[in-house]
Amino acid sequence: MPILEESLVTAILRGEEADYVEVLDVVKDGYFEVADPWLSVYRWINQHYLQFQKIPDPDTVSSKFKVKLLDSAEEPALYYAYELEDRAKKNTFASILRKGINELKSNQVEEAIEKVESGLSSLRENFLEAKEDYRDFLDWERRKEEYEKRVNQEESPGIPTPWAILNETILGWMPGEVTAFTARMGQGKTWVLCMIAEHAHVIGKNVLVFTCESPAKQLEARVDAISARVAAQRYRKGTLDENEAKRLEVHWQKLDKWKQEEKKGFLKFYGGSAARNVHRAGILIDRHKPDIVLWDSFYHAAYTRNWEDIAYLSSQVKFLAVEKNIPIIITTQLNRPPKKTGKNSEMSLENIDTQNVAFADAIAQDVDVMFALIQKEKLENNKMSKTLCMKSLKTRESESIQSLKLNFDLDSMDFMELESMSNEVDKRVPSVKRNFGYGPGTDKKFSGDSWSGEDF
Repeated sequence: MPILEESLVTAILRGEEADYVEVLDVVKDGYFEVADPWLSVYRWINQHYLQFQKIPDPDTVSSKFKVKLLDSAEEPALYYAYELEDRAKKNTFASILRKGINELKSNQVEEAIEKVESGLSSLRENFLEAKEDYRDFLDWERRKEEYEKRVNQEESPGIPTPWAILNETILGWMPGEVTAFTARMGQGKTWVLCMIAEHAHVIGKNVLVFTCESPAKQLEARVDAISARVAAQRYRKGTLDENEAKRLEVHWQKLDKWKQEEKKGFLKFYGGSAARNVHRAGILIDRHKPDIVLWDSFYHAAYTRNWEDIAYLSSQVKFLAVEKNIPIIITTQLNRPPKKTGKNSEMSLENIDTQNVAFADAIAQDVDVMFALIQKEKLENNKMSKTLCMKSLKTRESESIQSLKLNFDLDSMDFMELESMSNEVDKRVPSVKRNFGYGPGTDKKFSGDSWSGEDF
């Protein structure tokens, strides 16, 4: 197995210049445990870049230092930089504890405490950035200005969701909060995530999507189908009808216009190892600086399916949301069948609660908002139709919503909001049919430059 120093140098020489520039802000010479030859190589790369403003050729480095580089690095250079830093933190902390223990062996308790406190102070100063969440309560003018922006609709508390009722209750996807959608397999979790991603992108937000199960290109194709309003299955097969083909062409033209004008935010998908490592996900968040992050089947990023690993992952995801001040939306499983009702063997929406969520004790403690999803089928006019029901399982600072029902037609891409149940909200917001965040009949307040009827 390659050592960290070797992997770092290889990733720098065979990677992107932007990655290397970020590495310079992290790595210090003292992080190299294997100094010969990798520290010398690293120093020479830095000198070369300072003089010529470019990374040297790998063959030049191999010849100069008589080293054989790896054919490739599995991770970007910044990943190994943070691994080196983490190792240095652990080693420094261990050294502090050893010094304290040595003093204790001599019964020098006060000296031991002093050495540990001094060492920890140095550790914080050298490694830990001071990112304080500080607010002065007497700074009322700032809060007044923030409130007046909300009154005048200049600033929304959160990123608008595709569904009007959720914008009224949870006030959108809030910075620093984690929202979870949970369901059994095949109930529409990933589709919901794609709806949210498409809507956020259409209104101009920068969106980063991690997918642990499905390939990134599959989620990308789903967003195409949602945005162009074409049947997902026919789009995958290449068998769209004439009208769908026209809508798809309009979709391509719209994306090209946005790309040329650079007015829209980005929508990027990462799968594979990038989505299965919370450390690397954090690096990508730092690199792209998204407004919102969506993480499909996030539990696959845990080392094992043990409770401790899932709990650690969940806490790290919450930490990312707070530290980066962005909303993170995750999907997870319902793995314990709720009670059956009557003769119907279907899952009962009424009987689902947080205890039905996979790794409930590990995940539910960290998420701020949680919804359960269940599909329902019924026969109408000799045609089977599907609806997707959302039930609120948990909210922290939001008005409660009992449930939300949507059309779920993957043929026509109809996800219209049908009805909602909310004790507080129904007194103020009429239960009307609202279109899903785009297309004819959309509320322009939340749709931005999304499709209009004239496009078709």
